[in-house]
Amino acid sequence: MLSLIAAYLNKRGGAVQRIREIPPPATDDSLEVRVQTILDYYDKNLKKAEREMLTVLSAFRLPVPLNKHDFRRAIFQGETGAPKIHPRIRSVWLKPLIVLFYKLRDRLLKLCDRILKRKLSESPRLDSKLQAPVDTLNHQVFKAMITRLIKTRVLRKDSQTIAYYSLQPLIQAHYLEEFKTSPDWFRQTHQRIAEYYLKIAGPIPKQPRIENILPAVEAVHHLCQAGEFEKAWDIFVERLIGKKVNKLLSNKLAAWDIYLDLHLDFFPSRDFTQEPQVKRTREKSIIVHNTGLAFENLGLPTNSKSLYERSITQKIEFEDWIGVSITLEALSYLYINCGDLRAAKTSIQQSLSYLVHSSSRANHQWQEHTEMAVKAWVDCLKGDMEAAGQSFQIAEDLLHQFKPGSLYLLYIVGVFYTGYLIKFKQLDKARQVIEENLKISRKSYSISDISRCYRCLGDISAEEQQHEAAKQHYQEALKIIWNTAEHGCLIEVLSARGRWAAKYMQDVETAQTDLTEALDYALSAGYRLSEADIRVGLAWMYYGRGDANRAKEEAERARQMSEEMGYHWGQVDALEVLDKVELASCQ
Repeated sequence: MLSLIAAYLNKRGGAVQRIREIPPPATDDSLEVRVQTILDYYDKNLKKAEREMLTVLSAFRLPVPLNKHDFRRAIFQGETGAPKIHPRIRSVWLKPLIVLFYKLRDRLLKLCDRILKRKLSESPRLDSKLQAPVDTLNHQVFKAMITRLIKTRVLRKDSQTIAYYSLQPLIQAHYLEEFKTSPDWFRQTHQRIAEYYLKIAGPIPKQPRIENILPAVEAVHHLCQAGEFEKAWDIFVERLIGKKVNKLLSNKLAAWDIYLDLHLDFFPSRDFTQEPQVKRTREKSIIVHNTGLAFENLGLPTNSKSLYERSITQKIEFEDWIGVSITLEALSYLYINCGDLRAAKTSIQQSLSYLVHSSSRANHQWQEHTEMAVKAWVDCLKGDMEAAGQSFQIAEDLLHQFKPGSLYLLYIVGVFYTGYLIKFKQLDKARQVIEENLKISRKSYSISDISRCYRCLGDISAEEQQHEAAKQHYQEALKIIWNTAEHGCLIEVLSARGRWAAKYMQDVETAQTDLTEALDYALSAGYRLSEADIRVGLAWMYYGRGDANRAKEEAERARQMSEEMGYHWGQVDALEVLDKVELASCQ
């Protein structure tokens, strides 16, 4: 804020007494209000080009390469861009005299600049040159304008890429609000920006990084801002979330924060309780489903249930039975995480019943095999191992029917099957299943699945008392998922490593760090099933520390929770700790 005041005074020859022109803020004014007051006075003294520049830059979310000619041409000279600021109309006889006057004045000012060794950005003659649209400025004048805006701290160089520039956040917010009062200019500028990003978007490598997808991400965002929702959705699917790109955002990057952010752009004022602004009902239902999926994977499932239910209703209306089944499957995962195993099983049964109506045999079989595997996992969690085994066998038979080359269940249901085999102590087969899944997940570069595979390998190694191998597998699983936005997978890994460190290694420091962080995430999300597992781990940690009372407290809490949920293995694991505590107290 002080730099803005300094810039304001600098434009008045450094006369400090002119600070009285700015009314002092009220004592209860917020920072935003105080900055707004100064900006209002500062803005009055900007020239046309400067104001246009700041207004257009306020639309960008990322730093921009202002000195690149192709950027300036795309943004300020595009055919569909912002309307030019027209010069005032002058009479024919007066115009030649004015031109002559400006030429003589510029020569005199240039001579003064040489005598005083003054740069163009500091020269009074720059003001007159900036009384014109940005697209009419020559390179020297444009560069001088940028230099002056940087000196006044309105514009700043990006710290990582010095050739890129951005606005100070409070200043950006000010000009963005101003920009929205000119809807046609606002819409057309966003169209230009989207076209620019689409032009510079390069091919996506097999193992992408976030920076590889940013141009496509920004193009979708700016098309939504321009009201071009159909085009935005087509690009979104084609480049970021569709099957042709292997669901790039969700599978390859686990970038659920970006995934959610872009989906919210399709809702009016980003309000997901309203209807998405695409025209076709099918796309509306997919956007609603995907938004729920994003909330769930970010550990914010409170909104997911209502979004899933809305999507199911929409899909039933136009008889998309596979779509209904997919959303019911997502709803069952939500119920599992939240510890409502009865509702999870009901959801799966409903999903299977809707599949009967599907006319697509291939999609029907794939979805049915998935649903049977999820049903098996719910039965396993409830302790009905016979029913779980039967359902897993049915799922595997269905998989072999339409994909004969597959050896085992794949992806998330392959992880479920591995968990089932570990409970049965069939560790050799569990390793075979998860190693095959790891190979396939690496090939498709699905990082959440890769992380889960390493976590399962850690669980298997822990059961085999191969603790060095377990340590390496858990570290690899955590390294892969750590910098992503998928909280569910992160909770699983932290919980598994924390329980291993507490139960097998008596490594109190690692256990406390992992389990405390996992518990924070689980409590925030309402993931009660994970909470029970984490509390068992905490009980082992306190037992190893010699704090029998805290160990018993955590184990008893985990047992009670598990009993309420019908979570069989939570009860078994909690009772194991309680037995240890009881035995130790008798010695």
